[in-house]
Amino acid sequence: MRRTPGRWPAATWQLFLDELAATVGEATVANHVGAVRTLRDLAAVVTGVTPFDDPWDGRSAAEIGRQAVLNAALGEAALATPTIPPQTWWPLIRAAWTYVHTFAPDILRWKEQLKRRAVDLGQGAPPRRHVARTADATDAQIAAWLADPDNRVPVHAVNRPGSKSGEPVWTVLSELITAGQQQSIFDTHSGSPRARALARREAVLAVVDQGRTLAVRGKVARAMMNAPRHVPTSARPSAAVIDEELRQWLADPENRVPVRSADDGVGRAGTVIWSTLARLIWGIPTGAASPRTRPRDGPGAGSSRRRSRQGEPR
Repeated sequence: MRRTPGRWPAATWQLFLDELAATVGEATVANHVGAVRTLRDLAAVVTGVTPFDDPWDGRSAAEIGRQAVLNAALGEAALATPTIPPQTWWPLIRAAWTYVHTFAPDILRWKEQLKRRAVDLGQGAPPRRHVARTADATDAQIAAWLADPDNRVPVHAVNRPGSKSGEPVWTVLSELITAGQQQSIFDTHSGSPRARALARREAVLAVVDQGRTLAVRGKVARAMMNAPRHVPTSARPSAAVIDEELRQWLADPENRVPVRSADDGVGRAGTVIWSTLARLIWGIPTGAASPRTRPRDGPGAGSSRRRSRQGEPR
């Protein structure tokens, strides 16, 4: 922009008024138009001002003011964010500085305290990979949990498909007892050691009969019980680790490999249900990928997805 107003083109004068109209009314804009015209009349005797013609060709100051306000309004409408006025902006700056200068040390100290408290409560720790345990070790873990009088068994508050009011929420209970490492220790489907699973359920139902329960509803069951949710690790373990865990599981005579009892369109009778086997060994929910890659067209590639509604407490 040229330094002397006398050399400004008419478009520059109009831009000056449009920017002014964004913060003042049309009457104030009209007063500025009068001031510019007075400067034009005195240009010959004012040092540093080159004589110039009326930028608005004799139009009335009131009309020019209305047009400038309209131009400013149209310009603001095109902006994604309206201009924040100083009376709002400066209090925000002072408040933000208060957080940085005054509150920051306390906030950082509280953050460290909460982090330490979370560790003490067993929360906030990095996810642990489930290591296959023997059936006897799992039985001992269940017995120890049930023996604690402070522990309460989660039961369904209302009837649900496949579950009645007052029945235990088995998946959530499994996660409670195993600290989120397993959600299938009470499963009684064909792939589980059925007699052992039924014995475990009987032990739980004995505690339920004593009244040590907490009624919970559907998907909020885990939150109400503060149960650590089972999340399979995303890191792929080495082949040696997988082989060792598989060997330990197969060495337990109580464990049974799940196989199809009949042809089901996915596999023939007697073939292994691989996804269920992975769930039994590594605690991976049915339908999730197993630690070792399966053939895409192998047995069990799709049956687990039809059989389970993953994430729904049962």
